Amino acid sequence: MYQRRFWYAALCIFALAAVGGCKKAEIVSVEKEQAKAAIDEWRQLAQNPDVNIGNQRAAELGNELAAGGPESLDPVLKALESPDSTPALKVLATITLEPVTQMDEDGSLAINRVKPLLDASQDATTRACAAQILSAALRQDLRPLLETAASDSDNRVKIAALGGLAALGDPNAVNQLKSLYRDPKVKLFERDRVAYALCQVPPDMLDMEILTDALYKVPWDSTRLAIIKTLGQFGTPAQIHPLEDFSKGVVVGANVVNAASEAVAAIRERNSTGEAAAPGSESPAAPAAPAAPESTSAPDIQPPAE
Repeated sequence: MYQRRFWYAALCIFALAAVGGCKKAEIVSVEKEQAKAAIDEWRQLAQNPDVNIGNQRAAELGNELAAGGPESLDPVLKALESPDSTPALKVLATITLEPVTQMDEDGSLAINRVKPLLDASQDATTRACAAQILSAALRQDLRPLLETAASDSDNRVKIAALGGLAALGDPNAVNQLKSLYRDPKVKLFERDRVAYALCQVPPDMLDMEILTDALYKVPWDSTRLAIIKTLGQFGTPAQIHPLEDFSKGVVVGANVVNAASEAVAAIRERNSTGEAAAPGSESPAAPAAPAAPESTSAPDIQPPAE
């Protein structure tokens, strides 16, 4: 009797294990299929990178490709590594790979292949893209690489690396970014990148005066949206007036208008409840009226051709 029960129980356990194994295999199979579909979709975007850099799917596909493992990300990494890729294609690959770094604990998904691309033998566009990707990882173990890249002779590489160090709370990197923003020799698209990087620093390192000034001067709405979000989260009533300029739809898109309105509401609510604002947000000066940007549809980190 007991022997029968034992064998019956054993058979049940093996059956359940088999069912569980099948379900696990099914899940893996589904993930592989989804990753394959993501690869095909990314390749479609890569056929016209100049247009698709502004496509939100470029970033969303990073997470979907990561679910399929390193082999699913191989086409994206090859586009970044290839000397034949256009700057726009490398930037598209960068946008896809940035979110991947957040889940790349052992570096096998992307980080280990991106690190060598900071080498001086690589062209400046590739180095800048590599610095941007590694900065997005927000990992202390990558600091030595970023510190070296922060001394690069090309401002694109330098700004990307300084942005990563600043996001990690490096005060020297934050100060260098502030100096670059105020430097009249810095190009418009470089200043835009500096402003975006200054939105990513710890709250106690935010410079509301620079961010408020940049709100009017950056050429791209993607950076303007990041500034608005930061002002909404950490600003004071002093930032309401400039935000209201943009909530009225002056030379900006509907997404900026909506974001500015939400930021104003957030500041007013925070002020009414007596919440403390970030240090450095007390009294920034704002221009009287927003100047029309030179472009509101340019890509996030599009560098010029070599």
